[in-house]
Amino acid sequence: MVAYIIYSIYEEKAIHNEKIDEEIIKDVESKENYSMGMIILYMILGILGLKFGADFVVDNAIIIANNLGLSERLIGMTIVAIGTSLPEIITGIISAKKDETDLLLGNISGSNIINLCLLVGIGAVINPLTFATDFNSALILLIIVTLFLQLLATLNKKSELDRKRGIILIIVYFIYIFTMI
Repeated sequence: MVAYIIYSIYEEKAIHNEKIDEEIIKDVESKENYSMGMIILYMILGILGLKFGADFVVDNAIIIANNLGLSERLIGMTIVAIGTSLPEIITGIISAKKDETDLLLGNISGSNIINLCLLVGIGAVINPLTFATDFNSALILLIIVTLFLQLLATLNKKSELDRKRGIILIIVYFIYIFTMI
């Protein structure tokens, strides 16, 4: 995780663009200014909302899994995963509408790196994790989709992910969920 953060900072400095810096400064200056106390209050309320919301989602997802006779893993890979990804989904939609692809892709890659490195690392520190081989299909799909996106970026002259390919990714997700069920 530390290596990823250092790499991200290094990359940002390497592609330093003053035009982008000016746009960011103008955007920040145009926003409503809040006092430091209000910012801290909003952060505390957000963290509390996140904590209680996460508890609510996880507890009720387990109840749903038990009532429907579904495995907790399936519920975790669907309902809980979608629920915890909602901030990324909303950020992605807004970023796409504003044509801020760097923010969209940075959010996706950063979130996944944090989940894979930091969260799994913290989980293993708290309680050793046993790797379940039945997650192999999920890992293989993750690798295939990652390679697909990299291949697309490399081969496509415009480096675009158009609607057709976006629909393919959505279909792949639903096929994966269907196979899980």
